[in-house]
Amino acid sequence: MDNEAEVPHTEEIIEPRQPPKAAADEGTDENGESVENGETVENGAGKETIGSDEAEVGPEKDGTTFFEEEEEEQGIEHHQEQEDVTVYWNIRRTTSKPVKCCCMLCGVWVFLLFVLIALGAAVGSIEFTIGVPFYDRGEINQEREDAYSATERDADYVSTIAEGSFGECVHEDPTILTRNGTLVQAPAPTEGCQRASSQFLRLIYISKDRSSNILKPENLEQIKKIEEEILNHIHLTRYCYLLDSSYDAFETRDPDEWERILIETNGQAAVTAACERIESSVNHMDNLYFDTSGNESGLGYYLLPNDQVPQEYAFSQSWLDHVVSYWSQFGQQRAYDLSEFPAAVQTVGSEVVVRNLFWGVTSSEFATGSTSAIGLTSTFALGLPINGYESSSQDSTDQYADVGTWLWEEFDSFLKDAGFEGVDVYFNDNEAEMSGAEEGYLALQSFSLFPVSIVLVLTYVIVMQSSFFIGCTGLMQVLLSFIPTLILYRYVFGQEYLGVLNLIAFYIILGIGIDDIFVFSDRFKLEGADEKRFDQRMQKTFNKAGKAMFTTSCTTFISFISNYTSVFPAVSTFGLFSALLVLMNFIAVTIFFPAVYAVYHSLIRKKWWDHPGRLFCCNKSPIPDDGDDHVKVEGEDGKEYHEKETKEEEASSEAESFLVRFFRDTWAPIIIKGRFFVILIFVGIFVAAMFLSSQIAPDEEAPSTLPDDNVYEKYTEVMINYFARSGNPRAIDVRWVSGINPDIPIVSSEQCDQLKHDILN
Repeated sequence: MDNEAEVPHTEEIIEPRQPPKAAADEGTDENGESVENGETVENGAGKETIGSDEAEVGPEKDGTTFFEEEEEEQGIEHHQEQEDVTVYWNIRRTTSKPVKCCCMLCGVWVFLLFVLIALGAAVGSIEFTIGVPFYDRGEINQEREDAYSATERDADYVSTIAEGSFGECVHEDPTILTRNGTLVQAPAPTEGCQRASSQFLRLIYISKDRSSNILKPENLEQIKKIEEEILNHIHLTRYCYLLDSSYDAFETRDPDEWERILIETNGQAAVTAACERIESSVNHMDNLYFDTSGNESGLGYYLLPNDQVPQEYAFSQSWLDHVVSYWSQFGQQRAYDLSEFPAAVQTVGSEVVVRNLFWGVTSSEFATGSTSAIGLTSTFALGLPINGYESSSQDSTDQYADVGTWLWEEFDSFLKDAGFEGVDVYFNDNEAEMSGAEEGYLALQSFSLFPVSIVLVLTYVIVMQSSFFIGCTGLMQVLLSFIPTLILYRYVFGQEYLGVLNLIAFYIILGIGIDDIFVFSDRFKLEGADEKRFDQRMQKTFNKAGKAMFTTSCTTFISFISNYTSVFPAVSTFGLFSALLVLMNFIAVTIFFPAVYAVYHSLIRKKWWDHPGRLFCCNKSPIPDDGDDHVKVEGEDGKEYHEKETKEEEASSEAESFLVRFFRDTWAPIIIKGRFFVILIFVGIFVAAMFLSSQIAPDEEAPSTLPDDNVYEKYTEVMINYFARSGNPRAIDVRWVSGINPDIPIVSSEQCDQLKHDILN
């Protein structure tokens, strides 16, 4: 304004001080003339004695020399340049060149990543399992069971001579029989495939109210449709239990014709391999399946291994009543004499004991004298080895998992919607691999909002830092911590389990990593009020922010790594994985992020497109200095040196954010005034928490990773409550294993014979 006096603009220029050159015998004065050692000469700042041990630059202020005063004011280090001496690297000199700093620090981080990735590539691809290892690692019996399972999994022997004698299981392309004797073009297996049965798929159909009779013709028709949806799958023959036959499919339902064909083909080589017939209530709707006539003989095509007979079903109430009445009076089992039937003798022998076939497909309340059931089952036999394996014992755990995964991928969605009027459908395989695949799917689905959290965190960082570059590279630094963590976790510590608890670490490290970014960047900004040179600011930032980040990372690391000693593997692996993540994040935030900040400060900071406020407002005007710019002047030696800026620029500071003002001006006074009340509240919360925690009792049920209303979780409950005679999924297996004492190894045949004798006796 006109009535205000104009303040003259002055700029304080501090001439760069040239380091004095000391010589053994002589020196030079300010005019370049030679002077003798020890002679005192005049210069602009006072008197200087050449060749003495201490160079006195007069006059002193408060007992300090000019060098000491200059170091206190500017905070810079003077480097003596002596003859034949070169300073190759100095942290301050390097950080004053941000691009060089970036290349150097990023190179360290990239080299670390490269070494760990090379280690992983040398060992092989990273493979994890999601099977939850819930057991007590310190309990001797469970350790033995785990050792047994590991030995069984790692063994590569061939369990029988028949298995493996045909080589690797390979599927070709001839025709394969399916239900009803129809032919479907499908991959056909070689003789080495799926000839061992140990896994099966079971479907359960049960009335919704758990009381209504499910034995109705319309229900059985619906069950038949569900079964044939599975049986007609083009790739079922890759996984079903296969049985060989020396005859092709029958084209007639005449039992006499069957007998003739069976006799003619007896002893011939197998010409057909087909899936074993499923165990189902629908089979009983065909009058040729089992002889239920008054002059029963125990005959029927149930004696044939495969579905090679054209079936005809009578879904009538009268026939169903006849079947139910017959089996309700059958008892548990009966013996039949088949000596008068040559074809049957060649197939199963002269005598056969038949268990109650209907009991195997109905719920437990269907017994002798009963005519109703609330549930039915269908069981599909599955076989090993599958494609790519030579025997059922070769990596059997992996084979079970492959079969279960295929079943889940192909039939899970269909069977979940297969329920019909008044009837629920539940399903699983006996190895629970389908439920394992479901657990993996739900675990990933539960983290489906993880990308949303990433976007929200990224947006917050960009807004608070007012920089797209800082936000994106900072988040990238956090996510890159997972690469070395996974490699160390899998190959250095040998852990294979990666489950739900480990996935929680994604959220934990996201919070820790972003917090470290704010600590570093905020400290760097605060140092800008006192230090104008970038290298000085970076060094002080490291001194203060580095200590804070190290302390918090160290305490968090110790907290997680302490869980590694837990006897529960699920907790132990979670602690190890999280601790490694914290360690890798700390290394990244102290190596990678400072390099990012160096590039930002040197090249990106003044770009209008990096600031969200300017980008969205299309404001391309020059960005004001934030106190970090420096003027360079040329010294007498031709080199460039930093100058202090004007006092007006030194006095300027960045505008305080809303959060800073809120916590300083509003929140802090409230807490200070009510400090006693706040302490009282927290003491009350602590006492209540201690009391309630003392009331916690251990859960008597085994932990489950599936929701209570999940179809696989209900399958187990239904099996136990209504189909106990068909098998209990929670039955306890008892194994007796004999082994070799490692302290007394067998070195002779006599010791081996003695071991056999001890075992047998």
